[in-house]
Parts: sequence; structure tokens; C-alpha cells
Amino acid sequence: LVTKLDSSGTVEWQRTYSSAGFNRDQAIAVAVDDKTSIYVAGAIYSSATNFDWVILKYGYDGTLEWTYTLNGTANNCDAPAAIKIKNNFVYVTGEVYDSVTQLNYATIQLNRTTGALNWKREYDFNSLFDIAFAMDISGTSTGIKVAGASQDNLTKWNYCSISYDSMGVANDTTRIGGT
Repeated sequence: LVTKLDSSGTVEWQRTYSSAGFNRDQAIAVAVDDKTSIYVAGAIYSSATNFDWVILKYGYDGTLEWTYTLNGTANNCDAPAAIKIKNNFVYVTGEVYDSVTQLNYATIQLNRTTGALNWKREYDFNSLFDIAFAMDISGTSTGIKVAGASQDNLTKWNYCSISYDSMGVANDTTRIGGT
């Protein structure tokens, strides 16, 4: 459920989005751009592909303008974690299941107007679990920072951050030991 309120708290409109997922769909993160469009990152369920990412753009009047979905190659529990708007782009990060490397960080850049995918990057370390939790974007060309947890081995986890430029080139990966 997405609800837009005016400055006095009165409901202007409400929208729901439902796949054929038997009420398992869920919103996870929301962002608003400078034109008051609303972007929702969530997970939708399908019996064929389990949970997949869904990114929705609603116009200022509540019109659904576009939808983007992402399914990992293992057809398992894929879920976004964060969404940000910068310039003409929508950035989303989270995790996707890969049929070979298991759970990976995934970060995408979508065209803000059309919802078309510009690039997608995945991060895998040792073919174990890598789970992105957060993202921040600064004003620099190397300003997309993704952070989360990454397994070093079966019993040890690390904190891991990756910096991308606006073209999706990873220019720094930092792993800090944890347990």
C-alpha cells in the first residue's frame, strides 16, 4: 500500500500493487524524487521463481508509470534492501540468489523516466552468502556505496562495502573482519 498525503495529512491517493503471489508481496524501501514521483522497491512472490525484486514508479497523481522486476538465476529468495534517486537514475541494492555462487550483493541502475535497466552488478566472495543491507550516494562520480555482510568462510562473516561510479565500475571494495 502506497499512500500520498498532503501537507495537512489528508490522503490524496492510495495505491496497492499485487502480483499473483497469494498476498506474499511486500514493500521494502521507498524514495521520492524532485518531481514528487514515488519509487517503491519490494519483493513479489511467484510459485515458479519464489521471491523476486519489483521496482515501481508512481507519478505525482498515483499513476503507475513503470515496473521493473529482477530474478536471480537460482529462482530463490531475491530481495532489494535500499533504493535511492540521483540525477536521472534509480539505484537499488539488495541480494539475489545465483545458481552457482549462492547469495550475492546486487546493485542496479535504472533510467528514472522509463525504468529501463542501464547496468547490473553483482558481488560474490568465495561463493558463499553476501547480503547487501544499505546504500548511500554522494555527489562525486564514485559516490555509490553499498554495504552489508559477506561470509569469509562457513563460520566467519565480514562487513563489506563496495563503491561504484555512475557507470557501475567498482572502484573500491573494503572487507572488515567480523565473526
